[in-house]
Amino acid sequence: MRDIEEFLNQLTLPPSTSEAPSVYAFSLHKSGSTLLFNMLSDLAPHAGLTYFSMQDQMFINGIMPNSEIPNSKLFFKPKGYLYGGFRFFPQAYKLENLNNHKKILLIRNPMDALVSMYFSRKKSHAIPKKGLLREVWLKRRESADAQDIEAFVKEKYKSHIKRIKSYKEILSQDNCVIYRYEDIIYDKLSFLKNICQQYGWVIEEKILTKIVNKYDVFPETEKEESHVRQVHPGNYKKKLSAETQQFLELEFQDILEAFGYSVSPTSAFSRLSA
Repeated sequence: MRDIEEFLNQLTLPPSTSEAPSVYAFSLHKSGSTLLFNMLSDLAPHAGLTYFSMQDQMFINGIMPNSEIPNSKLFFKPKGYLYGGFRFFPQAYKLENLNNHKKILLIRNPMDALVSMYFSRKKSHAIPKKGLLREVWLKRRESADAQDIEAFVKEKYKSHIKRIKSYKEILSQDNCVIYRYEDIIYDKLSFLKNICQQYGWVIEEKILTKIVNKYDVFPETEKEESHVRQVHPGNYKKKLSAETQQFLELEFQDILEAFGYSVSPTSAFSRLSA
């Protein structure tokens, strides 16, 4: 508790003089979230808004990401900000009048997300330099290093389902637009144009193109120790056994179908027969 108090006492919301309505951007772990938030951080000033991520600030300071934030309204203002960095919906602190604000959610096939999570935890994810969260991440790295990928995904899939379902309350809101990683990764310019349309921003295409060119990275070969490991969708088909793929398809079937992902006939039949 003392760590959180010290963190909040030192935390300063960067200034904004804009009268434009604040907007929000959400994603999930290993679902293109870093790509999304990096591009939005660069884009926000061109819309006259200030980018701010509470969860990123908590990570840097070693604070558990869903710790309670008293008086969260001091940090979430109705005007002037683009709030990003969310990789799950925060339940411990309140986002003021969120239903009144335009928002986006970037998702990814959860099987690809789990595979990416394995390599990230094992080799590439940054570790906080201090705080309780540092100890948590050191244990996560040790645990992932001791597991093979099959065991890891079977252990972690339930927590990923929980993170996806944490967004349930915003999915039905008219001012929420959902994007899939698989649909945007090869056409980031159209993605940014669509985001601008959703938020009601008018930004020159040359600015969007410059931002896209900065982040449009595709490694020639897989780099397991890099944050940008391999990018292309469908990697779970190469990394997981057919048995594990079928297991995960059954567990994620409702989510896969809800977001328009295909489910193999074998998995669909097994679900009906259960």
